[in-house]
Amino acid sequence: DTMARMEALTLLASLLAGENAPEVQSMASMAMAEICRDNEDNQTSAADLGCVSSMVVLLRQSTSHAVKTEAAGAIWVLSNLHSANKISFASAGAIKPLVQLLGTTPQRGTEHAANALASIAFDNVDNLTQVTALLVAMLGYGDLPAKSKAAASLWRLVQENPASQHDIASAGSAADLVHLLKKGSPDARSYALWSLSLSINKDNQAVVLETGGVAPLVAALASQVQVEREQGGAALARLAKNNSEAQLAITKGGAVSPLVN
Repeated sequence: DTMARMEALTLLASLLAGENAPEVQSMASMAMAEICRDNEDNQTSAADLGCVSSMVVLLRQSTSHAVKTEAAGAIWVLSNLHSANKISFASAGAIKPLVQLLGTTPQRGTEHAANALASIAFDNVDNLTQVTALLVAMLGYGDLPAKSKAAASLWRLVQENPASQHDIASAGSAADLVHLLKKGSPDARSYALWSLSLSINKDNQAVVLETGGVAPLVAALASQVQVEREQGGAALARLAKNNSEAQLAITKGGAVSPLVN
């Protein structure tokens, strides 16, 4: 509070917006984060001083990992439990570069990006849906560490937003989810199965059928993990509902016996 009264936020905001050395930008971002941590008035003041756009510009345009890392940390802090700032960061385009940073940076950057995404998405369905869709897409490309980070972030969103699980499950493309279920990493397959068990409906039943979703869902019924068997059954139930083509495909796929079991 004392630093804010002495115009520290104004001075730091000018350093963030100016053409300064990467060391200055990264330290200014970190200082801004620390002054605003758990302080709603300072979070609001920082946004009023233009720090939202400055942080997003640094995140998108800087070539320094240190600057991107500390900018992500500041986005995390400024959006934490601050509804207006969550909306502002999403509107300014922070989500996509944060997802990109999640998969390409050392540990501190990964942690800041993951925390920033969780903070922006928490208790905001629009942001949550946008973050989820990008993370699901990330599960389908890139190296294994990046996919693992995406899966970890997705499960964190699920755990931290229990009232929005259907929104999370429905955010990814049904075709992408079936692809992940068939050829993804173990983490990706686990997420895809959970998501399909909640999100298949009359609007995407045809997509699940056309992309070969029946076979991996039937295979899930034989899993050694009970929750996976239950999720496979739930997904097949949704796929079969009021859909004779799906009912026939599921029967021909050998689902009846394991379902009875």
